[in-house]
Amino acid sequence: MMMGSDVHCAIRRYLLIVCLLSAGATADTVTFLIAAGTVEPYQVVSDDPQRRPHSGILIDVLQQALSETDIQLAFVERPYKRIRMDILANRHQNWISYGSPSWLDERLRAVGEYTQQPILQTHYVMATMRRAELPSLDDIHGKRVITILGYNYFSGFDTWVKTHDITLVSAPSHRHALAMLKQGRGDFYLAEDVRVRWELSRADMHMSDLQLLDFSSVIPPSSLYLLLDARMPGRVKAQINTRLLQLHREGGMEDILDRYR
Repeated sequence: MMMGSDVHCAIRRYLLIVCLLSAGATADTVTFLIAAGTVEPYQVVSDDPQRRPHSGILIDVLQQALSETDIQLAFVERPYKRIRMDILANRHQNWISYGSPSWLDERLRAVGEYTQQPILQTHYVMATMRRAELPSLDDIHGKRVITILGYNYFSGFDTWVKTHDITLVSAPSHRHALAMLKQGRGDFYLAEDVRVRWELSRADMHMSDLQLLDFSSVIPPSSLYLLLDARMPGRVKAQINTRLLQLHREGGMEDILDRYR
């Protein structure tokens, strides 16, 4: 027969186990919606995550931010356009995506909240193979500019194309666009600066092979944020925001960005 003190000890042990199991069962999980192939280097999706984990600027930043919290991170891979449909249809709980106030769909903005800390600022450049003299934007007339098929560029770009008599050449991806530029199938390749540098590294090329012409006067720079499910518990959003601000202050965010430059 158990004595009174033994009974109390057994009860305490039982309650401790129940609490531990309950804490593990109710751990908050957030789901990062990722797209393969089309949004590198922001998201670099692995075809075998067990052997080679997902990476990319946004994934690395989020994983680092969550590393000192009890929040669990899951991934759901979808085609880029399907992600938007899934979000609007409320198919995922505690989802995370990304966007910019300068281009994000208003309907997505209505169901999500930007993080307080932007992850990076991007600006568009016109990349061209290195030549003796780099022309100014005003000097570019009647040239072929390689753009990405299906992308929606700012309205100011359409106006610039018309006034400068530009011929647009479509490429199915940024990798193809850079290859087409190298082959002389276009005079310029339009992309965000971080994408150009990423594609150069994948093509075993160097910055010395290209010249970059700042295109910010036509397409304004934009800040990229993580976008959090507006229904996400406040304590979870607060933890993510706090950790992102801390990561920025301590230089960890810049260290991650340097890997992709």
